[in-house]
Amino acid sequence: MKAEDILARVRYDLPETGKIVVGLSGGADSVLLTYLLVQKYGAERLLAVHVHHGIRGAEADRDAEFVQDYCKALELHCKVIYKDIPALAAVSGEGVEECARRVRYACFAEEAGENGCIATAHNADDNAETLLLNLTRGMGPHGAGGIPPRRGRIYRPILNISRAEVEYLCKVYRLDYVTDSTNLTVDYTRNKLRHSVLPVLKDVNPQMTQATSRFAESMRLQNEFVFSCANELLCKAKTPYGYDLKALRSAHEAVLRAALELLLSSYGRLSYEHICRAAGCVFMGGSLSLPGDIVLEAKQDTLTVRKNREIKDRNVFSVPLRAGENVLPNGKTLFVEKKIPEKEEIDRKVHNLLFQNFSDCDKITNVPRVRTRRAGDVFRPAGRGVTKSVKKILNELRIPAAARDRLLLLEKDGEIIWIEAVGAAEGYAAKPNFPALELTVTDTAGITRIIKRKNFEERVIRMENTMLNDIKEVLYSEAYIDSMVKRVGAEISRDYADKNLLLVSVLKGSVVFMADLMRAITIPARIDFMCVSSYGSGTKTSGVVKIIKDLDINLKGYDIVIVEDILDSGKTLHYLVNLLKSREPNSIEICTLFDKPERREVEVYAKYKGCDIPDAFIVGYGLDFDEKYRNLPFVGVLKPEVYGEG
Repeated sequence: MKAEDILARVRYDLPETGKIVVGLSGGADSVLLTYLLVQKYGAERLLAVHVHHGIRGAEADRDAEFVQDYCKALELHCKVIYKDIPALAAVSGEGVEECARRVRYACFAEEAGENGCIATAHNADDNAETLLLNLTRGMGPHGAGGIPPRRGRIYRPILNISRAEVEYLCKVYRLDYVTDSTNLTVDYTRNKLRHSVLPVLKDVNPQMTQATSRFAESMRLQNEFVFSCANELLCKAKTPYGYDLKALRSAHEAVLRAALELLLSSYGRLSYEHICRAAGCVFMGGSLSLPGDIVLEAKQDTLTVRKNREIKDRNVFSVPLRAGENVLPNGKTLFVEKKIPEKEEIDRKVHNLLFQNFSDCDKITNVPRVRTRRAGDVFRPAGRGVTKSVKKILNELRIPAAARDRLLLLEKDGEIIWIEAVGAAEGYAAKPNFPALELTVTDTAGITRIIKRKNFEERVIRMENTMLNDIKEVLYSEAYIDSMVKRVGAEISRDYADKNLLLVSVLKGSVVFMADLMRAITIPARIDFMCVSSYGSGTKTSGVVKIIKDLDINLKGYDIVIVEDILDSGKTLHYLVNLLKSREPNSIEICTLFDKPERREVEVYAKYKGCDIPDAFIVGYGLDFDEKYRNLPFVGVLKPEVYGEG
């Protein structure tokens, strides 16, 4: 055993600047780590933090005193923090060990501040114990990755060094340390593995801990690749109602399981067994109930995920139809606009659909009600001459079962006169050049429905938001955008869990997306902003990128995710990526809410994206035309006449 060979496995990949908080318990691992970091980075950058858990009485007091004396000898600033863990655990309902870990890391994070990092003394034996522990619990791919060498701003420099090697280096450098007596017992599961299982495995293979480290690293790299493929699969399979089963079933099963893990992560933490059962549901069809009241349905070529109780509660309502915006309990939004449709508009919006006629409100004497379907509902579609159950009609249209309870119906005097995604009832049809109400449901890819109106109170149809009059079609509702943002946030949180994440927002368009995305990310992340321009006030990019505001943060040591509202020609992002690469960050990826791949002029790839969109001029949710429409809560297509192309 040679010291230089052991030291070659120490990871000195901490940031070049900023405070380093090192967790110093007084044990051999943390004593050695503190010594090595002082030699590498200097005592002035380090802060040793010792958390006194209030558990082991005089022995804990001894450890705190030892730590202070040790740091004094190194001329290192030390802070001892006293916490009553048994009392805190009693309040939180956690186990003592679990509570101690949570409080300890919270203390480290507080002392590190916004710009600092944390170093902990996990070693190769700890990693082996974790792998064995995960194995006994039925681990999935993530569990096989063991302890990551880095998670967010937490670094583990000596993770590839065994406990025996740690103690050897302590002898080489004449470093004293203390021993926690609780680590010598077998009262805890981890201690049983440490004292009873690992020695047997080391008898079989003396290099067992090193072999374990290599295995964990290999699994982490494979997981990164598989989950990147899974993210692409979800983007490809996304539909207005859920996810295309054909696309999911065509994927490799490992990629499918990873995709399901990503998809279900926003609903709560599920075991690998549950993920496997979900994959089985995708292939076999049917429905599957999962913990947390989650229902997975693979029916009619579509996979849907929902909260069962939430859906039941939100999908039963009946409310009066109002002018303008109707925000409904099931998350959909219905816009009502008075207009006189021309024949061409009727042809475009009606004749492309299965049912060609829409609801004529000529007979309306009372305000219609918007509701969801009920058992026994019947409907007489315009122009068909038959009366059918609503259930049968939706079956014929192959609308996924999970989406049916969310469809909107318009009811007048007990009669259904219009159904979302279906059309109008017999006797109700929009006619060219006659006043009508245009109903826009924003949760179903902007499909519009027109119903005629004659003797309807003016207050019902008055539009107060003039911006809506400039919108040709609503593409994505608030609810749909929210689901995309949460999915992307979960993907970034997973991929950057062990990295030094910096989100770079490209102003002004991405500001709304950035605000929601950073709140959907569950790991530590720093933010900064750039302002560039390549459009002016027109609709076509100029191709010339001008930096209006540059970044304030030095990018060295950071893993950059550029946050954009829309990826169009790619010229702006191509320029920014090359510019930021020259500033030597660890990595750079692109995140965009919307992607227009058919407009691409240069090779640019977004690893994270909400969805692909058609080649149309869109506004809202931060996107603008001539600095207007950014504050619309949805994303819609701007009328050509507004930007001079009508």
